[in-house]
Amino acid sequence: MAISAIRNQKIQLKRKAADIFKVSEATLCKQLEGRKPHSETHTNNYKLTVIEEEVLTKQLLNTDKQGFSIQPEFLHGIAQILLCEWTQDSTVFISIN
Repeated sequence: MAISAIRNQKIQLKRKAADIFKVSEATLCKQLEGRKPHSETHTNNYKLTVIEEEVLTKQLLNTDKQGFSIQPEFLHGIAQILLCEWTQDSTVFISIN
């Protein structure tokens, strides 16, 4: 909202927009420069690619839609299979957090 207020010239100063919308001025400036928020980025810390995560999500939703309960072990197993196929390494594993 702060970004749209600045872009629509309803608020001219970044500091004032940050105060009104109670957001960090530094974060606001970075997003105005085009940096995506962390929630929208996919860092190197992830073991699965974006596509693999989407496939996993679709499989889980389909399983749920069919009336099956989704157990954490089931999710971990599918993620493990995807990771092993992607890395071509059967010894790599996903830790449980």
